[in-house]
Amino acid sequence: MAFFNRKAVRQDTSETLVNSPTSPTRLLGGSTTERPEKKHTRSFGNIMDKMGSMDEGDGPHSASSPEAQTKDIQRSRKRGDTGMTLVTSPDGYGGKYDMAGGGYDAALVKSPISPATTMSTPLSSMSSSTSVSQSQGSLMSSPPTSPEAPRLRKFAWPFSKKSRRASGSTLGATFEATFDSKRSKAMLVARTTANIAEAANLPYLKGVAGIVSLILEYADGVSANKENCFRIISNVMRLLDVLNKKFEELDGKHSKKLESQAKQLKHSLELIHLSMKALSDRKRGYFSKFTQQEEDKVIIQKCEKELDAAFKIFSLQTLLEVRTSLLTFEVQLDQLLVKMMEQLKSQNIEILEAIRSSRGGCTRPKLPGMNDEHDLQQEEHHSLSAAQRASTSTTQSALDKAVLSSPILPSSPKIFHGRQEELGNLVDIVTKNAPARIAILGTGGMGKSTLALKLLHHEDVKNQYDQRRFFIPCDSALSVESLISEMATHFGLSGNQRHTDTRRGREAEVLFLLSSATQSLPTIVVLDNFEAPWELSSGRADVEAFLGRLADLQNVALVITLRGSERPRGVDWSRPFLPPLRELSAQAARSLFMSISDAPYRDSYDEGARDELDELLDRCGRLPLAVELMARLAEPGMESVSVLMRRWDRAARGTSMLSRGDRRSDSLEVSIELSLNSPRLAEEPDACTLLSILALLPDGIERDELALAAPHVQDVDACIAVLLRTSLAYRVGRERLRVLAPIREYVAATRKAQHNHIRQLEKYHWDQLSREREGVHGYYKDDDLRRVLSMLGNIESLIQRAFLERPVSQEAICAAIDLAYFSLQMALGKPRFLEEALTYARQSQNRKLEADCLCAIGREARLFRLTKKDVASKDNFLRALDIYKELKSKIGQGECYRQLGLMQYSARDFEESRRSFEKALEIHREARDLDGEASTLLLIARSCRVLQQTSETLTHANAALGILRTELHNPVLEARCLEFLGSVHLSVLCEYTVAKELLAESLRIYDALLLQDSSHGMDAIVSSGELALICSRYKEAKDAFKRAVSNYGKLQRRDREAYALVSLGLACLGLGGVEEASRHVIAGLAIWQDIRNSWGIGISKRALGDVAMKDGAHARAEERYTEALAAFNGDSAHWKFEQAECLLKLGILFVRTDQRAKASENLSNALLLYREAACPRGDADCLRYIGELDLASGDDDSRKRALSSLIPALDGFNAMGLQREMQECASLIADAYRALGDEKQSRKFRKQGLQQLQIG
Repeated sequence: MAFFNRKAVRQDTSETLVNSPTSPTRLLGGSTTERPEKKHTRSFGNIMDKMGSMDEGDGPHSASSPEAQTKDIQRSRKRGDTGMTLVTSPDGYGGKYDMAGGGYDAALVKSPISPATTMSTPLSSMSSSTSVSQSQGSLMSSPPTSPEAPRLRKFAWPFSKKSRRASGSTLGATFEATFDSKRSKAMLVARTTANIAEAANLPYLKGVAGIVSLILEYADGVSANKENCFRIISNVMRLLDVLNKKFEELDGKHSKKLESQAKQLKHSLELIHLSMKALSDRKRGYFSKFTQQEEDKVIIQKCEKELDAAFKIFSLQTLLEVRTSLLTFEVQLDQLLVKMMEQLKSQNIEILEAIRSSRGGCTRPKLPGMNDEHDLQQEEHHSLSAAQRASTSTTQSALDKAVLSSPILPSSPKIFHGRQEELGNLVDIVTKNAPARIAILGTGGMGKSTLALKLLHHEDVKNQYDQRRFFIPCDSALSVESLISEMATHFGLSGNQRHTDTRRGREAEVLFLLSSATQSLPTIVVLDNFEAPWELSSGRADVEAFLGRLADLQNVALVITLRGSERPRGVDWSRPFLPPLRELSAQAARSLFMSISDAPYRDSYDEGARDELDELLDRCGRLPLAVELMARLAEPGMESVSVLMRRWDRAARGTSMLSRGDRRSDSLEVSIELSLNSPRLAEEPDACTLLSILALLPDGIERDELALAAPHVQDVDACIAVLLRTSLAYRVGRERLRVLAPIREYVAATRKAQHNHIRQLEKYHWDQLSREREGVHGYYKDDDLRRVLSMLGNIESLIQRAFLERPVSQEAICAAIDLAYFSLQMALGKPRFLEEALTYARQSQNRKLEADCLCAIGREARLFRLTKKDVASKDNFLRALDIYKELKSKIGQGECYRQLGLMQYSARDFEESRRSFEKALEIHREARDLDGEASTLLLIARSCRVLQQTSETLTHANAALGILRTELHNPVLEARCLEFLGSVHLSVLCEYTVAKELLAESLRIYDALLLQDSSHGMDAIVSSGELALICSRYKEAKDAFKRAVSNYGKLQRRDREAYALVSLGLACLGLGGVEEASRHVIAGLAIWQDIRNSWGIGISKRALGDVAMKDGAHARAEERYTEALAAFNGDSAHWKFEQAECLLKLGILFVRTDQRAKASENLSNALLLYREAACPRGDADCLRYIGELDLASGDDDSRKRALSSLIPALDGFNAMGLQREMQECASLIADAYRALGDEKQSRKFRKQGLQQLQIG
């Protein structure tokens, strides 16, 4: 038969395809049996006449439907058409093959449409000794490369008269082997193949032919490297020929394997198409083409290699299918042998003797005393053992060969973060605890399949299981039948290779194949996405039964991945169980994102320096699939992290961003939707209702709260169980339920909760927060306080949703104000919604709500805007005060005076601040507001401390503590009182033991209330760190300050963050880390300068002087100390302690540099200031260094003066319990006595110094 195009004939090219084994007629089922020569011969040109032209506008005939074309071809087959096929001869030239006679005529030349290597010799023309590999070798031979190789000769074809009249051309024309004719001929083959594929309803074949056509079109536009392009066209022809042969062997039937191979081929051809398109771009100038000629040649050569690789894939698959057929035949033969030997047990001796004689007359010699019965038993045993050994050997060989016929194991994941611990546990179980039975559980997108693949590719697993590692996707298997069929297909037991078409037969075949695994040659099978066949309750028992039979195979390790947290029954799963996979850690999520995107962020996660990338990963719930898809959006040249953050916040649902296709592995929403459509979820009607409620609660909810928050949900426990089993929800602790952030966002947008359900949620959460504004503040019990702290995220979420409704309810406004007051009172960070709440309060004309908003906004500005005199904040307090007076609200008035006093305190106007506090105290006492009274007393104590009124400071602080311990239970305020008293005993009184006890008690309360990470809790942590720093416990101090830096940063308390950074630098300096210390102090200084705080700038400069001193840079140290002293001189009345510290540092510097006059002056001035500030520690430090300075003078009078300073200093250090300072001071005293000749006193103090050194 032949490919025939009438348009090509009219153009005088006379291009004809000869009838070959791969011709479209035979591909569509054309007969190849022998027929009489005299019967009518039908060419493919006749068929093309009926099908219509291959090109648009190619003659008068229009293309008929694919069904009509197929019927026409079938009629042609019934008429018994025969013809001749042009094939490749052994010498590389074409010849005629007579289908009727079976003879090969080398005299006829090859087709001008196909190179010599396009078609192989038919099997009928091969000698009996020709092997399959030889046949394949002819297929895979390379095309000729010399200019003479594609020579064309005349050829004859016995067209019918009708065909000759239709064509109007004469056979045997001579063609020139030019590039253009070659391309046009290849184009004809491709387009004809596409039409045949459409007629036979084979879209994958049509797709391949379409891509080939595009390649050929662009090949025409390549002006250089014509020879290489010529070879590409030849290779394309070869590939089409092989594809047609494959289709011919199927006799027109569909094949999943061929379809898969064609899809792979199409992908390779698409890459070649893009390369050819770039090379043929008409926008490229002549100079560009000339200079890039060699580069173009390399690209074309790569295209050749890609085509050759695709060609070899088809050849190898053909070889494997032949071998698999032979293998199946061997297995069946061996099974038949076993059955025959079993039948021999019932036969008599004569039959057994006949069998022995049939083997060649060779009989085993009979030993003396051996009778016939014994001989029969021995013979039976010998025959059966041989058969069983043969069967075992064959099944082992079958499994080995199944490796060849099964799909290639997917490659090992190249990017893998955060699952190293789970991977290590799996490897241990699989390699050491055989037979392994493992279920990898978790919600969709959690990385179960990735972990399973990483397991299969682990070096230890590869060494133990070698090539017997199988990864079988089950997502398309929806029943036990399809699951077994999927496994059988994977093992190469498909189609006519199966023993039977029944499910039981297919199952037996799979189990029989896997049963050949031995202890020395074990097998591991991973069933991925096992929830697909298992979830349907109607077939779950059958699936579990089959899984149990798989688990009975002792030398087969079985691993399944399954959505949810429930393991199928019927399997003794290996212990310890692998817990369901959870979201990645912050570090792992960051590493995964950076590995894909290479965004300009640091690789390591720092809790103390969270950035916008950490916020973005939190929005993704640190779900591996979500993180990966988000990282793809941030690849170089795409969107930045800040842009992605804005897109997420503005989108109706952020999860819509995370999609690269329609597969579960390419789209987060597709993955979530699969879980939501789980049959297990449908088994409990209210489970979806509960899920829609949980989607509104970022913090989740306790089990015992659901009865109040969601009373409409029936059988809550059953609904919870379903959500847990499907991993749509998870537990935090023992009873709290939560939903991952991406799932929560998607469910909230697509499965919205009913209005009455939302109202009930709001009522429950807002009632927990609300309090009487005119009643006593801080009335919470410890349990109530912890409950409110655990639902703050829920309250924020509900308020945000309520503020989107119109009109906004007064309950929502009140909830926003209550949330702000609670957050400020507990020091939980900057409150939200205050500006919106003020607007809505004014719209509702509720004066009390307006005043509450104004007061809360003023407090927020004072804490977080950090300006000395914020006029707007002051105005807010004054307006709120007027409204409270109008409403006669004493508590509101007292609150306003307190806040005005705090603003004056921040502006360093301490006297005015104290007067405002005393006015507030008077109002709170009139209102019998114990909470306000205790809070105000504590603020007055702070003012007294700054005014260096130590006695009054202690009086007011202890009065506040007395109220809290006897009349009022406000644990948060009590902890703040204890922390304040601890700081006074620490820095003012230098009573370190008492300070330690007070600070420890404060921290215990914060821990009990879950407020250890609040700003108040961090204040206690910083004070504890300062105590450790004073006592030279630098590691303890460093840990405390580092934790404080992290939490202050998250809470946006910039002033406290800066102070903690400077203190962290001093702790690092004590540990010898000069560079690290400098980095932290400079970071703190930058914040102080940004908020224009002179005190903070002063302490930072002083710390930088300490760094320079440690580094030996004395000149730089003097400069920094001088700058710090100048900063503190701006408020000399209140910063005496800070001034004294700078003078002490300068005095020590001058002592070290032997500048005695300057040292004496600075130390004397520092001593005076310390005594004015009533600071025992500063007093002792000054005396110690004054004594050291006198001791260095060298005369007896100076030594005696030194003793008069050193001995009081030693007593002071002893009273404060400072071991290191005591040891240093005692050593100096011992040196002074020894210089004076008093050896007894010298030994006494030397011994005391050694004792302190041992204690320290």
